[in-house]
Amino acid sequence: MSNSRAVTIMGIQNDLQEATKKLIDYERQMSRGRASISFRAGVELFFRYATRNNDDVPDFNALNQLFITRGNRFVANALKSREVIAELGHNFVQDGMVILMHGRSEVVTGVLTRAAQNNKNFTVMITEGRPEGSGFKAAERLTEVGIPVTVILDSAAGYFMERVDIVLLGAEGVVESGGIVNKIGTCQIAMVAKLYNKPLYVAAESYKFARLYPLTQADLEENIDNDLNRPLVPPMQSDSSGTSSSSSSSCSSSNSSSALRSSVVVGDGGNVGFESGSVAGVAAMVTTQNPSCDYTPATYISLLFTDLGILTPAAVSDELIKLYQ
Repeated sequence: MSNSRAVTIMGIQNDLQEATKKLIDYERQMSRGRASISFRAGVELFFRYATRNNDDVPDFNALNQLFITRGNRFVANALKSREVIAELGHNFVQDGMVILMHGRSEVVTGVLTRAAQNNKNFTVMITEGRPEGSGFKAAERLTEVGIPVTVILDSAAGYFMERVDIVLLGAEGVVESGGIVNKIGTCQIAMVAKLYNKPLYVAAESYKFARLYPLTQADLEENIDNDLNRPLVPPMQSDSSGTSSSSSSSCSSSNSSSALRSSVVVGDGGNVGFESGSVAGVAAMVTTQNPSCDYTPATYISLLFTDLGILTPAAVSDELIKLYQ
């Protein structure tokens, strides 16, 4: 807005819409063809916040300055939102708890870090986060602040759920129903948590609130760039030959962490991959689908920790109305 050469209100709005389109295109380019729902929701909300209720400002220059002031305020509030959520959310973390995480979330990391800073002793279980290994990245951040972390298989969430006290997740987007769009696998973890009567909390900034109302997983494909054709990373192997060091039984339990360590490969930029072994040849002969996120209905969510306060899923629609007024 500061660089706009527009001389009318409509001109400024057109410039903002064009800038919005360029930002989304840039995000899509940087993320290999996928613009995140949180990014698009944030940009849309910024546009709405900056340009709302302008009928009582007749002078164009004053109105342009008002848009700039509102935009700066929006950015400042967005930057503070994680601090607000950390202050609210850490009260739900108690001594002796085992907390299950899925996916890498800066706001969840902030909540747990704040809890640790308040001398609370707890442990975290986090799923590995295939295919990009987001769980390992999150685990690294948590261990840096002294939080004990155990990384588990994505498929082992049900096995460990009975040992868990709460599930704490981030969200890529919070939809009108109070449900969330988040890393693939979130929905099934939420279903298992519900089965075991474990509270599931979601920590998310209000700029991730999106005016979407998915009813099924298929609805995501119409509303977000959920790339089903991303390549699958082969399962973790214990050695480069593709043979497992554990028993031949698929249900044999292994407590050895060396198998995990030997198969994790950290590439340029910190990207985590796994040794391919003999699986690579099979991957070339079959069809694979690998969506990046799924939809979790509100019925599986206990509470949402947001910069607007602690919300029930049912309260999200009311807050969206306020945000877009």
